[in-house]
Amino acid sequence: MKKMILLVLSVVAMALSASAQHAVGDWRIHTSFVGDQVKSIAESRQWVYYLSSSSLFRLDKETGENEAMTRAGDLSDQTVSNIYYNSDKDYLIVVYANANIDVIRGNGKVVNMPEIKDAVMTSSKNINDVTFAPGKIYMATDFGYVVIDDSKYVVKESHIYGTPLTSVAQVGDVLLLTTSNAAYYGNADSYYEQLSSFSTANIKTGSRIRPINDQSFFCLTGWTWWTSMTVDDQGIPHFTTKSLIENRTDLLQKTQGGFLLNVPLAGKCYITDENGLNPVGTEVGQELCSCNPDGTDDTWWAAGPNGLHQLGSESYYKPNAMSMSNPFWMTYNKSKDLLYVSTTAANALVGTAFPTKINTYDGMKWTDVTPEGAPEHGSFWIEFLPDEPNTYFLGTWKNGLLKVVDNEIVLTYDATNSPLRKKSGAMHPVTTIDRYGNVWALQSLENPEHPAMVLPAAKAKQNVANADDWQTPTIDGINTGHTVRDIALSTRNSNYDIKMFSDGDFEQPIVFWNNGGELQSRPPQVQFNQFTDQDGLPYTWTNILCLTEDLTGLVWMGSTEGVISFNPAQAFSGDSG
Repeated sequence: MKKMILLVLSVVAMALSASAQHAVGDWRIHTSFVGDQVKSIAESRQWVYYLSSSSLFRLDKETGENEAMTRAGDLSDQTVSNIYYNSDKDYLIVVYANANIDVIRGNGKVVNMPEIKDAVMTSSKNINDVTFAPGKIYMATDFGYVVIDDSKYVVKESHIYGTPLTSVAQVGDVLLLTTSNAAYYGNADSYYEQLSSFSTANIKTGSRIRPINDQSFFCLTGWTWWTSMTVDDQGIPHFTTKSLIENRTDLLQKTQGGFLLNVPLAGKCYITDENGLNPVGTEVGQELCSCNPDGTDDTWWAAGPNGLHQLGSESYYKPNAMSMSNPFWMTYNKSKDLLYVSTTAANALVGTAFPTKINTYDGMKWTDVTPEGAPEHGSFWIEFLPDEPNTYFLGTWKNGLLKVVDNEIVLTYDATNSPLRKKSGAMHPVTTIDRYGNVWALQSLENPEHPAMVLPAAKAKQNVANADDWQTPTIDGINTGHTVRDIALSTRNSNYDIKMFSDGDFEQPIVFWNNGGELQSRPPQVQFNQFTDQDGLPYTWTNILCLTEDLTGLVWMGSTEGVISFNPAQAFSGDSG
């Protein structure tokens, strides 16, 4: 079995080559729009920006063009953590999970500011909040705060205090800082070597501060607070705080005649007067809203589960994107020329189960084809019946094995109608379908009596089932007693009928069995803990992570030690090379 030494793999966040529409070697980044994960929206003078999960989109209000912004196009990085809009100067701050920063100016030009990302320090550089003052951008971080000159887009000051700051904001000539359990003030034009050099402020700790004018500001915590500030003859500020909205404001922006406060837990947006007082609520449900203060038509833009629209209109702009934020499995349906992408249950790489979502991609458009009633605890990869391109089987974390026809669940195989077993609430059968249409379900942990099960092809075509339909051949090495790293594969693109399994755990073998086209009670089988590469040297692994077959019948195996390819028929030739 030959180790391929010329292949280099890179982990690319769902970057798929769409050869039908793009030249060979070109890449497209396919983003995700998850409507119930809209995190922010900002209407600028020309565009409406909206952030779903970690993907940024924008609509050109004049042309109606609705586009995803990615590293392959406009942006300097990929995973967006938040956006902040300065309506006075019409620019958008894009903050990334790695502390990189983009400034998108009003003319669309992007200015990258990687200084915080590139800073050499051992502490976290996470950016927690962004506020604006005349000529300045304040960034509260896990190490302190940074001040940016917004006329030149350069770092003006950097203050390293070794304490995470929730927010930093300038109100008049006073600088306010909050941490999770304290609040401070100082002179905005003074330099403070340490956080303890500031004075303690009697304002809400752990709050995000949003200035209203030189004498007042909002404090955003679990509730929404309004605080006034007066400065005495000695230059000492005094604060008076009152409750404004007895709920949490997630997104606050300047708007026409006042401020717009998004309170999604109440399903409302509130508009205040120019002093930040007298809020009036509007029912908006699960959507977040924005309205540029320079607008002339009082139009509100809202983003939510159905996409982006003008509030009150049923005409939505929805991105051509995946409907999941955590794509994991990919299966190509050759008969339909469709790529199927789905989320995952817990597995070797991901310890958390994501709700089952299934999308298809036809080279142009993404479509959500998640069956109604799909399990909330996630699933494994999709396996299609060889001669029924609209029928697939799907192993799930807790719900057994699903049969799906035309995107509808028609049958669930569980302990009532199959040999599958449940242990500690879990079933997680991994599934593979051989070239003859026999459905194999393997349980390495839950089923010590018969960890390998097969549903003959004729029975798999039926939409009724009972336990007697299944066969339970003896295959050594399946019942390992380990957890959720299982992976299985059947050959489809060759003349032999070989199945492979590994539980993916520490230094565990890969198991082969060969039915020769017939179901047997104990098929020929063999196990390997190492292979021999093209130079005659041993190739071993710590964990096997994935298996796939290419169109020539070669099997590619990914492990913690790299990638190899081999002809599975050699497993039964007495040659491990």
